[in-house]
Amino acid sequence: MEYINKIMFPAIDLSVVDWNGEIINEIIYFDEFFYSSSEKDFNELRLNHKIVDSNGDIFQITGNVNIAWWRKYIPFVAKKRMIFKKQNESMTIDEIKSFMKERVIKLEGEKKVFLEHIYAASSIKELIQGKE
Repeated sequence: MEYINKIMFPAIDLSVVDWNGEIINEIIYFDEFFYSSSEKDFNELRLNHKIVDSNGDIFQITGNVNIAWWRKYIPFVAKKRMIFKKQNESMTIDEIKSFMKERVIKLEGEKKVFLEHIYAASSIKELIQGKE
C-alpha cells in the first residue's frame, strides 16, 4: 500500500484554487487522516487532489481506508487514512512560495502578514506550518 511511509508532513493541497479564511483546515495537512466518515465529503474534498509535502515531493490522494470499523458510527472520532501515491514531480521552495503568493493576493482583507510569512520562510516545512 502507498500509505504515508514516504510523505513528510506538513503538506499543502495544490488542487484548491480559491483560498479563503474558512478553508485553511482543508489545504494544510498535518497528518494522513481525513476526519469524517462521509465518503461523499472525501470524494469532494480530497480524492485525486495533488499535494506537496515538506520535502517538495508531490503526491496524489488516490483513496482511503477505514482504520477501525467502529469509528464510522461515532462521528466525532471518525477518521480514515488517506492513501498517497508519489508522483514523478517535485517543487522547490521558490515554486511553492510563488504558488502561495498567487493565492494569498486574491484573499479578502489583511494580506500583509501572510506575505511577510511567505517571504521570511527558509524551508518548505516552515512555509507550510509557520515557525515553531
